[in-house]
Amino acid sequence: MRHIIDHYQSLMTGFSTQKVDYDCRLRGGDIENSPTAAIKKIAEITTWIEQLSPDDFNEPLSLSSEVSIKSKNVQTVTTSLARELIFVGSHAVHHYAMISQISFAQKSQLDQSFGLAPSTATFLRENSQPAQPKSMQN
Repeated sequence: MRHIIDHYQSLMTGFSTQKVDYDCRLRGGDIENSPTAAIKKIAEITTWIEQLSPDDFNEPLSLSSEVSIKSKNVQTVTTSLARELIFVGSHAVHHYAMISQISFAQKSQLDQSFGLAPSTATFLRENSQPAQPKSMQN
């Protein structure tokens, strides 16, 4: 859930600054370990979305994202709040579907970089931590 909430928080922050960066996420915070904190943050996100005006949805934003796991390579594009709300909503549904299927998943041996987000690879490189198995990400 932290991963999903992080994306909404990045969008909320980015909307206020007109610069969205989904790679800047809070790792290891209360939301990751406390269902109560996560529920509270989801309520804040809901309130923020409900308070948006129709004009807000077409607000132009700058979106930056890392695109490589081999080295830090950040690309920036122009987007809108509406497009990014569509993305974070779709992203959340994608993860909800995965969460619902975890109990049915079979264990298999995969390369440790399989499913690794570019920003996580940079985080691990910068903090000299070995890559975590896919089940430890998100």
